[in-house]
Amino acid sequence: MDRPTKPYSEVKTMLGTASGAWEKLVGHIRFHYEMDENWAEGKPTHKHFNNLFIKRSGKALLSLHLREGFFLVSVTLGGKERDKLECRMIPLQI
Repeated sequence: MDRPTKPYSEVKTMLGTASGAWEKLVGHIRFHYEMDENWAEGKPTHKHFNNLFIKRSGKALLSLHLREGFFLVSVTLGGKERDKLECRMIPLQI
């Protein structure tokens, strides 16, 4: 369910020492880009399941998954972006 973004004080408490990295990343995105943000909380049985989805034109670009003491960032690439990335990747030699 989408909800308003949590206050930074709650996020800071949840992330602990990782809150500085959160502040820099989210602050940079908010300062440089105009995007929609949707806060989603998981099932009540998953105690610390909080996500911030950053979207533009209705498409998800970033997903930030908050947990106790850390957060994960997922970047969503479209087809063209994925092709560009794959062209730049160095093949793994086994």
